[in-house]
Amino acid sequence: MQYLSLVFFGEAMKTVTGLEMNKSKTRVNVFIDGSFAFSVNREVAVEYNLRTGLEVDEDWLPQLERADNKRRCFNAACLLLGYRPRGEAELKRRLERRGFDAGLVDEVARDLASRGWLNDAEFARFWTENCREFKPQSAALIRSELKQKGVGAELIEQAVAECDDYQSAWQAARPRALKISGLDYNTFRRRIGGFLQRRGFGYGVIKPVTESLWREINAE
Repeated sequence: MQYLSLVFFGEAMKTVTGLEMNKSKTRVNVFIDGSFAFSVNREVAVEYNLRTGLEVDEDWLPQLERADNKRRCFNAACLLLGYRPRGEAELKRRLERRGFDAGLVDEVARDLASRGWLNDAEFARFWTENCREFKPQSAALIRSELKQKGVGAELIEQAVAECDDYQSAWQAARPRALKISGLDYNTFRRRIGGFLQRRGFGYGVIKPVTESLWREINAE
């Protein structure tokens, strides 16, 4: 929460005397005994039934503060997931780097998983299919990327089970091969070989793919 002062409670009960939506309509400014005290997320204000005349004690603020932080964490997670699917470990790292408490991040992750919005198996499939369609690369490189993102070994193997390195290498290299079709074979082989190596393919795939592309281009 955002405060003017954290110390506005005493021994006596205090009263909410005013509520005011901020300009962005995302947070509610709360007035206690006639003075601005803090702002809170709009959803949290609804959850805690904030209203004029509500009497509160000193135990109320920490609960509200935690609920507000959790909502901010939840909203940040949804924003990250809105860009693209993510694995649980990756999402947690991103949220903790933004300063959210690890315990709170765990709660939010469980909540997202229960809603079906955070699923490592689905994320691994998405990542693999996205690579195959938009940036073909080897199954080994996909494995490495998913491992770095914290996906478990079993889920990784399930995701890459249908990868065909030969087909992926051919799909990746063909547009490049067409652009350099006027080169001699040795230069062509080095260029295509280096390109496919950077995509994670091994010699056992690079050699036959390069030869196949060379024959195709020269036949045309």
